[in-house]
Amino acid sequence: MRIVILTFLFILNTQVNCQQLIKVGIYKSSVIKSAEISLLGSNSQLSIGNDLNFYGPTNSDRFMIIPEGRHLSIYLNGFPIAKTLELKISCAAPSNCLFKPVQPDLRGNYYSGVLQIKNVNGTLQVTNEVSMDIYLAGVLRGEIGFDKPQEVYQMHAIMSRTYATHYLHRHRSEGFNTCDQTHCQVYKGWFEYELFHEAINSTRDQIVINQGDHKAAECLFHSNCGGNTNSSEQVWSAVLPYCRAVVDTFCLNSKNAKWIKNISVADFIKKLKIPNEQITYICDSICYYDADRSQTLKFNGKSYDAIYLRNTFGLKSTWFNWECNEDSVTISGRGYGHGVGVCQEGAIRMAELGYSAENILHFYYRDVIISEGKKEEKKRQYPN
Repeated sequence: MRIVILTFLFILNTQVNCQQLIKVGIYKSSVIKSAEISLLGSNSQLSIGNDLNFYGPTNSDRFMIIPEGRHLSIYLNGFPIAKTLELKISCAAPSNCLFKPVQPDLRGNYYSGVLQIKNVNGTLQVTNEVSMDIYLAGVLRGEIGFDKPQEVYQMHAIMSRTYATHYLHRHRSEGFNTCDQTHCQVYKGWFEYELFHEAINSTRDQIVINQGDHKAAECLFHSNCGGNTNSSEQVWSAVLPYCRAVVDTFCLNSKNAKWIKNISVADFIKKLKIPNEQITYICDSICYYDADRSQTLKFNGKSYDAIYLRNTFGLKSTWFNWECNEDSVTISGRGYGHGVGVCQEGAIRMAELGYSAENILHFYYRDVIISEGKKEEKKRQYPN
């Protein structure tokens, strides 16, 4: 390992400089009290303040980062080496670094670009600034996974690029653009998977445009709609003209199209705060899902929001019915997720049947244009 003391001048690689940068808040769902960092590749560099720099690769060496007081305490292989207000790690692609939370003990991810670490109220706030292309590869890994048709990766690259563009300032008050959780899009950092990068390159700069206001659409998506997507106002108050309910037969044979969950009668009445003497009325009131995915269910003289019931019982969707057995309630449902926008499992099946990325997007989003920058905009096409 080489250690150099000098005034630190941070330079991004040429590829990142010529592309839009996006700053991502990582591990946003966790309160991180300590973390380890490993530098991988000759283009990786860790900067402590303005004077102390470490260059990779560091092989088996580990940096431990712990917030103490108002500072960050830095340890190298267990020995204290510095205290600082801010830590930066730069990794010009394809080099990367491994960031792993230690407390709590979470799985680490590899990151390229710039990692910036601060002490915020005794916890580590970590952001990753990368090019849009690298960000999208991490989102494809987090949201759709491996071994899918290339048209699905192209569709998702366009959709996720649009989503990031639409919500570019969602976390502005926190000092970054978007987070790595389902609140925004699941982002898993740097990953070298050829099909991801081919899809991103082949759809470069393409986004979904709402024909009504010519702005980037809010490209919502979910795992499986169960055969019928929701219009946006069926789930939230906002009316998105391009997110209309669509009958979707493509996803019906997928793994999340139907599901069953059994709950004991005792847990059922406890979670809904139902008096024991009223359980017979609940069991007599078998609840069935409607074809229009009704969002309010009525039984025992009360109305319940389907989203409340989903959260209370940890269900996959808000589209379900139930019936009572001797000592349990069997909940049978359809789909996985909120049901608005693109149904991912339906999109996978469409791609397997030969539909293009644009076909898929136009099937789930209505009255939109797929922008190609200076190229001619492609008109909508609906699958037969």
